[in-house]
Amino acid sequence: MIRITHPRPHAGRQRFLGVEFVDGTAEVADLHPAREQALLQHGAAIELEGVPLEDLSARELRELAVDEGIDVPKKANKAQIIALITAAPVRTLAAEFDLASQSRREFDDAPEKGQV
Repeated sequence: MIRITHPRPHAGRQRFLGVEFVDGTAEVADLHPAREQALLQHGAAIELEGVPLEDLSARELRELAVDEGIDVPKKANKAQIIALITAAPVRTLAAEFDLASQSRREFDDAPEKGQV
């Protein structure tokens, strides 16, 4: 589960970049990388709830790192992979998604199947 805190929380319901917030927070099962970056760039706080990195296997950590675009040496152990993941900079939206060419309407449209 992913918990998102609105950059300007208000009591009640808010919709921001296609995410529905209640009393300043939203909980979603999945978050599209472009939407995640847009939320981060607008000041939202995103917290992954659930399993700490230390509880994942080396294989799961390696998969997570690869999904995040982090290069992991073949012989890296679990502690080294965790260090690489936690030290990795936040990806910028501009590198993955041209926000200027997208309208706000596109962010507010219904999410793709299985993603918010």
